[in-house]
Amino acid sequence: IGISEVGDYLIAVNSIGSEKNNKILLKANTTPLKDKRRTIIVISLSVLVVAFIISIFLSQWLCQRQISKPIEDLLDTMEQVSKNEDFSLRANKHANDEIGQLVVGFNDMLNQIYQMIQHIQKAVNQLSTTTENIVTASQTQAAGAAQQSASITQTVAAVEESATQS
Repeated sequence: IGISEVGDYLIAVNSIGSEKNNKILLKANTTPLKDKRRTIIVISLSVLVVAFIISIFLSQWLCQRQISKPIEDLLDTMEQVSKNEDFSLRANKHANDEIGQLVVGFNDMLNQIYQMIQHIQKAVNQLSTTTENIVTASQTQAAGAAQQSASITQTVAAVEESATQS
């Protein structure tokens, strides 16, 4: 069998039977095959480019949804807590990933700070009440001491008057 390509044709020569001169010659135009192959390559490359572009947009969307959005929400909560000094606010957890763990840690920290503030406010209120009680007791004691001093002064004056009369 002899096969060769001449221009746009594929030529195949093969012997038939036992005689040397009995040969078959096949000549096929390869232009439609080349056109078909070119079309397949163009379509394949086009599909590959479109798939690549879709994968880029899809990965950006997933990145935005999975990473950027939860971080932006956490930053917003941090700004609100800082600006308003409201430690009762909590960040929303979007997933059970590392960012979700960060949100849980942040919320735990806010909870501890909020509880500390509550304890401090309670202690300040108790201290204020105790201070008021001490001031009231001091004023009462001062008033009692003033009455005792006046009573002693009257008693001394009465004793002196009685001593001068006797």
